[in-house]
Amino acid sequence: MGWKKIFHANGNQKKAGVAILISDKIDFKIKTIRRDKEGHYIMIKGSIQEEDITIVNIYTPNIGAPQYIRQLLTALKGEINSNTIIVGDFNTLLSPMGRSSKLKINKETEALNDTLNKMDLIDIYKTFHPKQQNTLSSQVLMEHSSG
Repeated sequence: MGWKKIFHANGNQKKAGVAILISDKIDFKIKTIRRDKEGHYIMIKGSIQEEDITIVNIYTPNIGAPQYIRQLLTALKGEINSNTIIVGDFNTLLSPMGRSSKLKINKETEALNDTLNKMDLIDIYKTFHPKQQNTLSSQVLMEHSSG
C-alpha cells in the first residue's frame, strides 16, 4: 500500500509537526489545506466518492494544552461539521483516570470540555472503550455528532 497523498505542517525548529496520509486506494480529492507555521495542526478538506470530509490533526504544546485546544477549535468552529474527524495528541487528560484518582480537572480543562460539548464533538475512543482509564492522555479521535 502506498501513500501518494501526504499533507504536513512542520515548525521551523523541528520541535513540532503533524501529517495526514491518504492511502493510494482512496479516491480523495483535495479542496483546501490549512496549517499553522509552528506545525501544531493541519486541516484538509476534500471529498471521497463525492462525499465532503474534513480531517484535522492536532499536536498540542505541553504548556497550556487545554487553552490551546479550546482556542484552536473555536477558531476552526465554522469549518467543523458532521463530516469532520479530529485526531492527534492533545497532551492533556479530559477526565480523571478512574474513580479513585486524586487527579483533579482544572478550570482550563473544564472550559475545554465545555467547548467540546458545545461543538457536539464525541470522543470515539471513550464511546467504544468506556472502561478504559487513560483515554485521551495521548491520542484523540473525535467527530462531530450529527444529532
